[in-house]
Amino acid sequence: MRITKENVEKANLKFFSENAATYNEEEPNYLPENIKRVRQILKRVSEKTPHKSMLDIGCGTGFIIDLAYPYFDRLYGVDITQAMLNRVNLRNGKIKVFNANSEKLPFEKNFFDVCTSYGFLHHLYKLKPTLKEAYRCLKKNGIFYSDQDPNYYYWNFLSTFDHKSVTKKFIKKEILSVQDPEKGFRWNEMGNYKKIGKKAVEIAEFQKVIEKGFKEEKIKKILKDIGFRKIEISYEWYLGEGHVIHDISPKIAEKVFEFLRDCLPITRNFFKYIRIEAIK
Repeated sequence: MRITKENVEKANLKFFSENAATYNEEEPNYLPENIKRVRQILKRVSEKTPHKSMLDIGCGTGFIIDLAYPYFDRLYGVDITQAMLNRVNLRNGKIKVFNANSEKLPFEKNFFDVCTSYGFLHHLYKLKPTLKEAYRCLKKNGIFYSDQDPNYYYWNFLSTFDHKSVTKKFIKKEILSVQDPEKGFRWNEMGNYKKIGKKAVEIAEFQKVIEKGFKEEKIKKILKDIGFRKIEISYEWYLGEGHVIHDISPKIAEKVFEFLRDCLPITRNFFKYIRIEAIK
């Protein structure tokens, strides 16, 4: 089967419509350690701009919007899944959401101080159209911030291991998530997975499951070609970080993170996700 843009959009609508009701309770985004991390980033980003307006592209149920609420005068969100938008807390009108495609945003150019995208880019068929729209909507010196998208080097690295030879359960699960999404993919633990279907899940996460994640060099080139400057790619969530935080020590987890970050680019195979910050 040849996968098309329409296939990917249809799969995402099915994927998120089925899980909208339980999304906030089941997503690891909402773990305290991640909320703290993302809130700090949003605060820092807001302080670099007039922080009057922010757009979250692929806003879902409002994870980023909720955390950014204290730092911006006006917040907007777009998503193609109405069931997700229905769960956004609009805060008495300070927040506005739109059912719209990220490749054709319903806003004027030079409108926002900040555009964000959290765990969304890997659901796209192509990245450039959406990134061009983010650039168009940003004011001069506006900031694009994206997070929690798959790191190609991690996916490629884990694809070489035999999970049967691994004894640690948390590592085995990570390897299976790369090699066999049906067995290792966490949505398989949820009741709606079978209703969605394996193929739809894979297509919905097209850039991760099919394209195997994002290469730092490729992302930088796309952003540079569009016109972004001061492009910074950071690596987040090393293999087993959650296990270290919860079962050993948050302080030790932070020390390990700092060490692995200091050893980049040699250690980029160990980080599951990438974070993007770029200025118009």
